[in-house]
Amino acid sequence: MRDDDVIWEIPQQTTKKHEILANYLKAWFVIMQKHSPELVYLDGFAGPNEYVGGQKGSPQIALDAAMANPHLYANKKLSLVFSELDRQRFDKLNRWATVQSETAPDYLQITVDHTDFESMARDLIGTDLFRRQPALFAFVDPFGVSVPIHLLAELTAPRKSELLVLFAFDFVNRFSTAGNVDRSLTELFGCDRFKTAPHGSPRDRKLHLVELYETQLRDVCGFKYVSRFEMVREDGKTTYFLMHCTRSLKGVEVFRETMWKIDPVAGRRFSARDEYEGALFGSEQLINLDREIKKRFSGSTVSIEQLEAFVLDETPYKVSHLRKFGLKPLADAGQLKLLTPARKNTYPRGAKLKIL
Repeated sequence: MRDDDVIWEIPQQTTKKHEILANYLKAWFVIMQKHSPELVYLDGFAGPNEYVGGQKGSPQIALDAAMANPHLYANKKLSLVFSELDRQRFDKLNRWATVQSETAPDYLQITVDHTDFESMARDLIGTDLFRRQPALFAFVDPFGVSVPIHLLAELTAPRKSELLVLFAFDFVNRFSTAGNVDRSLTELFGCDRFKTAPHGSPRDRKLHLVELYETQLRDVCGFKYVSRFEMVREDGKTTYFLMHCTRSLKGVEVFRETMWKIDPVAGRRFSARDEYEGALFGSEQLINLDREIKKRFSGSTVSIEQLEAFVLDETPYKVSHLRKFGLKPLADAGQLKLLTPARKNTYPRGAKLKIL
C-alpha cells in the first residue's frame, strides 16, 4: 500500500483549522487540569494523521498539546481517543499510535478505534470513565453530514464538556432544498426548520442555516456559548463553519483569541481568496467596541468584569480589545468616569466605571 493511496495535499482551510485547534488545545489542557482529575480528547474522524507535504494531522496536534506541560499532570489521567472508519487510513493512524504509546508518559493513554464516530461515541457513553464526568473535548470533523445533534448532546452532557464541530455548510446548502429532504439533515439539525431557508438571497440562506445550527447547539446540546468561524475557499464561497461550544466564559475568551489570530481584521473567517489576493492583511482593523459599550451601558455604573463578560457574550470582540478599542476612546471623549482610584487609562480588577 502506497502512502499516496491514503493521504492527500492539505487545503489552506485545513491548515487554518488546525492552527485554531492547536492554539485552543494548548490552553484547554492547561486550564482543565486544574478542574478535573481526568481529561479526555476525542477525535471522531481522525484520518491518517499526515498529509502529502508532511504536515501534521489532528491526532499529532492533540498529542503535542497533551505533552506540552508534563509537569502539570501529576496524579492526572489524560486520554486521547481517535476513531477512523476507512481501513487504510486507520492502519496508518494505528501504526503511529503504537509507536507513540511506547514512549508516552504514565499519565497519557492513546486509543485508536477502527469504527465510525457514532459507534465510538456510544461506546464511550456507556463506560465508567464517562460516568465519572471527566473534562471532555470532542473534535468532530466529518465529511459531509453524518453526526446527529442528539448524539452530540448525549456525548457532551457532562458539565465540563466542550465541542468543536464542523458545520459543512456547502454540503448542507446543496442538499437542503425543499423537496429534497434527506433524513440525515433532520438528524443533523434535530428538526426540519432547515426547509424554510430562503432561496432568493444566498447570504440570507447561509445565515438561516448556520444560525439554525447554532441555535440547536445551544438548545439541544445545552451549550450556553457558541462561537463560529467561517472558512471560505478560493472562489469566494463558504465551505464550512467551525462551531465552538462551551459552558464557560473562559472557553469563549480563549477561543476568541484563536479566531482573531487567524483573522486579525474581524475575528470571524479565513478566506483563501483574500489570502491569495493579499486583501485580508491589507485591510484596516475596524473595531467599534466603544459604540457597543455606549449603546448597552449609557448612564450605568459597571465593573470591569461585567464589561469583559459583555465583550465575550454580546460582541464579536476579544477581552484584550476592551481597554484599547472600548474604554480608551470613551475616556478620551469624556464619556467614561473611573470611580475606583487608579492611574489614567488603567482598569484593574474590581474597578467600577460610569458610562456617561
